[in-house]
Amino acid sequence: MSPTFERHLYRNTTLAAGSLAALLGVFVMAAWHFKAYRLTHMLPNATPMVFNTAFCFALSGAGLIAYALDRRLLNRLSAVTVLVIMSSIGLEYLLHLDFGIDQLIVSDPINQRYPGRSGQTTAIVFVDFSIIMLMALVRLRSDAYRLLVAFGAFTIVSIGALGMTNYVTDTAAMLRGASFARIALPTAIGFLLLGGGLCGRLYSDARHLHILPLSAGIVG
Repeated sequence: MSPTFERHLYRNTTLAAGSLAALLGVFVMAAWHFKAYRLTHMLPNATPMVFNTAFCFALSGAGLIAYALDRRLLNRLSAVTVLVIMSSIGLEYLLHLDFGIDQLIVSDPINQRYPGRSGQTTAIVFVDFSIIMLMALVRLRSDAYRLLVAFGAFTIVSIGALGMTNYVTDTAAMLRGASFARIALPTAIGFLLLGGGLCGRLYSDARHLHILPLSAGIVG
């Protein structure tokens, strides 16, 4: 394949991943709105994706699409919005406070301990994603900088893959396992899409091609 064809292929991969992540978010948001709660977790007795997580997937998916199309303003707006929401949730956990954002749009009758609140791992991954999106907009030539961006993208893919693996292999073990294993199944799928879309966009830029294999090896 020619380099130009490969760049277009990876760019289209980012567009597809962003579109699917956004659709996933909209789908789960609709499930909460119409009280179709079974659709928020996909498996019986599994962890549901809360509304705020779905909203951030819709925004992040739109941001990936903007990133692939070089719409820098929309990219920044989506990344900053997700960063503010998920950083606030992280502070809620850290400070043992409730800022009133967990059930701002819809009520959550499923989760008893933290109704409507995204999980800690989910918040951390979204903060990571948002920062990577903002960093990727800065066109610096430092290989160390590019490696850091690529490392973050592969980390998101890895967490999504680990979360899905626990559902595929043993749901009960997943519920008792590490924090990354307790993320909702649709959340794990969404992280795979977001991380994969980021990797596709980085691959579409020929300057990063020698960086990605190294970052993948570090994460692995």
